Amino acid sequence: MKILLTGGSGFLGWNFCKALRFKHEIYAFYFQHKLYLEKCNFQKIDIRNREDVFESIKKIQPDVVVHTAAITNVQMCDQDRELAYSVNVEGTRNLVEASAQVGAKFVYISTDLVYSGDGSFFTEEIPPNPKSYYAQTKLEGEEIVKSYDNYIILRLALMYGWGNVFTNSFSDWLHTELRARRKVKVFVDQYRTPIYAVDAVMAIDELISKGVKNEIFNLGGSERISRYEFALKFADVFGYSTDLIIPVPMDSVKTYLAGAKDCSLNINKVQSILSFKLKNVEEGLNSAKKS
Repeated sequence: MKILLTGGSGFLGWNFCKALRFKHEIYAFYFQHKLYLEKCNFQKIDIRNREDVFESIKKIQPDVVVHTAAITNVQMCDQDRELAYSVNVEGTRNLVEASAQVGAKFVYISTDLVYSGDGSFFTEEIPPNPKSYYAQTKLEGEEIVKSYDNYIILRLALMYGWGNVFTNSFSDWLHTELRARRKVKVFVDQYRTPIYAVDAVMAIDELISKGVKNEIFNLGGSERISRYEFALKFADVFGYSTDLIIPVPMDSVKTYLAGAKDCSLNINKVQSILSFKLKNVEEGLNSAKKS
């Protein structure tokens, strides 16, 4: 299968390329950071440039477009709304319309932050209620994607695993800080359903392969957990001192995620389709340790 991936140097995109490059023919768009990976074709593209997007997709003729590229920094999106909108919304529109021109399936990576953050185990039927401008732009992207007749929308939870020299995750940050024996302050009252990045990639691949069409899925791990509890488990698996992990409430620091105290996901819908069980945090961290 020929897959075009956007955000090739991002955390999910990089893990996608690493895991699937020998199974599929993968072309990866990047904007700033060029990477090399055997059996993966990287191409510099600004998804805001409509002409370049159409030209490249017409030339590649992908069977599937997996759109992971976005400005995901919540603070940056709030402070530069014009930039966030141009990338997260208009960039998505360009890709959807170019995909339609070649008849490619469109897989859109959204976020658990489209939910209100004041409940638990949100299902796909619960109306989104984003509390940040970042999440608003991702929801607008969803609406654009839903106008196409061959899509999958994945509301992705907080991911962990290993990134690259340009992009890292919450677990990469913990690894760096705890290895240097620096104390870390971690929210004790923000709850998510974290997903191991390789599980996310395998789920995307399986949904594509099974021909799933025009569906929205929550995609997270099998455990609701606070960031503090996650950090404790991380330290335990990797042999770091838990004394370095300082629990703090979200309202103790200025954060643009103040409205997202609990965005945990109900993953029953996607789990009923997948042939493998999405991991809990300890299982995922142990897999990351072996990789």
